[in-house]
Amino acid sequence: MLLNELIISFITGGVMVSAVTFIAKYTSEELGSIIWAAPITLVPSIILLWYNKLENIKIINFVTRTIPYLTLTFLWIIFFKLIIKKYDMKDKYCVIKCVIICSIIWILLALILYNLQLHNYFV
Repeated sequence: MLLNELIISFITGGVMVSAVTFIAKYTSEELGSIIWAAPITLVPSIILLWYNKLENIKIINFVTRTIPYLTLTFLWIIFFKLIIKKYDMKDKYCVIKCVIICSIIWILLALILYNLQLHNYFV
């Protein structure tokens, strides 16, 4: 049962990431960003949790506890935009450097929020 859950989740996630990168690369960045900003990982996760018979209250708690961390994701995007302006766009690694820096900031802030148990205020 666990193996089936993991396989379905893995395929679902792969389809979502593939769709966003394909659309952003081959159609338009704007359309890709709209789809990326949509809850394309949240909705399938909720459906899979429900399908795998997780209690409704746990699903509700899961969704509401994401609020502070989604705020961090929004901050990640702002940090990315601000930091990438500092790099030379001709540097082929500027995007990767910014992703790493912003991800480290996100992880540190997420750990702080988690240790402060801030997510409990949203349940």
